[in-house]
Amino acid sequence: MNFDKIVVALDMDENSIETLAQLKQLNIPTSAEVHLINVFEYVANNFDFTFVIPPSPEDLAKIQMIMVEKMEALKPKLGLDKHTNVIIKCFISGNAKQEFLNYADSIDAKLIVAASKERKGFLGLFESSFTNFLTKFSRSNLIILRPQAVYNVG
Repeated sequence: MNFDKIVVALDMDENSIETLAQLKQLNIPTSAEVHLINVFEYVANNFDFTFVIPPSPEDLAKIQMIMVEKMEALKPKLGLDKHTNVIIKCFISGNAKQEFLNYADSIDAKLIVAASKERKGFLGLFESSFTNFLTKFSRSNLIILRPQAVYNVG
């Protein structure tokens, strides 16, 4: 199967970035079109009601610029420093999951790569809400990377 258009979900959480460092092991061809995508969500939840605080246009531009710079700096950690076709984008939305999926669909992504959040105990049996959302609604193939953990057996 040819995965020539890959979208990687970056939420900029340190643990997720460490998990996504496993991308190096996937041996993605350097000719593949790789999209590093972050969606900054601006919805605030306050107890019993949700309200939306839209950022000013100046704030939007600053957020996007900072996030793109941070994602650019992550290319070596993700094993993408030698790739010639890496597209980096930051979107700002009230619905990050749907915005990400809309983007992947709009470019006809062949593969989506995302990091699952590490959960302990009973919650660890389930996927994160984002990866669960992708599993349910994505038309693309998925690779869900799980955190590397050290387990003591004995």
